[in-house]
Amino acid sequence: MAIIGVWAALLVVAAIIEAALEYVFGIWWQPWPDPDTRKKILMAIGAILGIFICVFYKIDVVYEMMSQVGYQVQTGIVGYVISGLIAGRGSEFVHSFILLFINLKNGTTPPPAPPVPPVPSK
Repeated sequence: MAIIGVWAALLVVAAIIEAALEYVFGIWWQPWPDPDTRKKILMAIGAILGIFICVFYKIDVVYEMMSQVGYQVQTGIVGYVISGLIAGRGSEFVHSFILLFINLKNGTTPPPAPPVPPVPSK
């Protein structure tokens, strides 16, 4: 699979996982006493779904990225798991990752991150 196809597949998988988690857990699982625990559980479920889908459909971003820069690596479970973890983070994370890879390949630097707003004191 070409690099564009792998990134497109990963972006679609990430969007599906993000939408499914938001739909199932965002609507039906709102009253959770600790938002931090809820976030950790959602991230774990996203990672598990991402790994499962990438292993099932054999989506390996590591192999494709290494092939683009001239390294010969074997496709395998490690690449599927890393791809699944990336997909499990969601589509915004994948989009940022794609832009970073494109910028690095073109030799440009990514734009700086926006400043973090200060935490209001109590």
